[in-house]
Amino acid sequence: MSRRPFRFLRRLTRNEMDANEFLACPPPMIPRMDMRDVEHIVFYNHFHNGDVYLARGIVAGLMRAYPNKRYTYTHGCPGDLLRDIDAIRHEGELWRRLPKDRPYLIHKPAGTVFINTWIGCLGPSIVRERGGVNIVLLHQILAATVKRTLGADILPLAQCVPDPDYSKFHIQAIRGFVESDTRRKILISNGNPLSGQSAPFDFTPFITSLARHFPDVLFIRTNPGTPGPRLSNVIHSADIIQKKGPDLNENGYLSTFCDAIIGRSSGAYTYSINQANLRTRKIFLSFVNFPIEASLGFDEPVFSGRCLFIASNDYREHFMLRRMIQGVQAAVATGPFPSGPPGVRDETALEYR
Repeated sequence: MSRRPFRFLRRLTRNEMDANEFLACPPPMIPRMDMRDVEHIVFYNHFHNGDVYLARGIVAGLMRAYPNKRYTYTHGCPGDLLRDIDAIRHEGELWRRLPKDRPYLIHKPAGTVFINTWIGCLGPSIVRERGGVNIVLLHQILAATVKRTLGADILPLAQCVPDPDYSKFHIQAIRGFVESDTRRKILISNGNPLSGQSAPFDFTPFITSLARHFPDVLFIRTNPGTPGPRLSNVIHSADIIQKKGPDLNENGYLSTFCDAIIGRSSGAYTYSINQANLRTRKIFLSFVNFPIEASLGFDEPVFSGRCLFIASNDYREHFMLRRMIQGVQAAVATGPFPSGPPGVRDETALEYR
């Protein structure tokens, strides 16, 4: 590609960039390019691991619907995030030369369409307007993009749940561990959030308190965190996974053996929202600024009737600890979930069934 990649690519006009109009209005009668003329579809994303993950079900679905195309995904995240999708090639630099604020670009002579998978590609206001980052909005954006550019459809929302083929990842050590350690398990995604979705508090004191309160439960932290006391029921997930390099998908697999996932809607928490977990009795507890981001929209009935998603934006330490204790108690108990732990106020915590 030339050093001026947009010289020959058809760009959206300013009128087309009104987000609500883009999503709500019917697409042009004649698509920008006939799907029969498309040889290469390039997905791209300027942002983080979670952004790539949120779109993976939609991307995989489009590839299944149109298997006779060439597919590339260009992003700056680890190249093996989508290693289980065999037909897609990772490219690590092209995304830098593509616009993050456009949903698509077209190069007709080469039969190539570039599709931006970042939820903010229509502007940050539409994301705030729709409550925060969520799969429902991303599906609407990508459905409108594909319809306008190619006159084609993507899979229905219910079929766009991330469902990694974990057999393609480094899971042997995880299998051995969960077979030998029969304790109830809680995964705590304690890495720092990168997109401002939560407060950057220190998880270590909470992990220590939880481990002492529940001595028979194993607490698995996904990041080393700040130093704390050595406790027999606290372990770093990397010591279970035993992989060199990024291990988000492996943490997602590990989460399927846990009763609850606690975090800040970032990193391993996001990668734990997968098909296997959504079909299971499980609690997701997230301290997050926008309630919908606790579930990323996967609380919709089309996805799950068994998970309980709990969101809290109250960052007072005593409240967070009480909330975590209540969440763990509910997760390791048997029977249906309670309607909600006591003392929850609507303005500080919203629950999704």
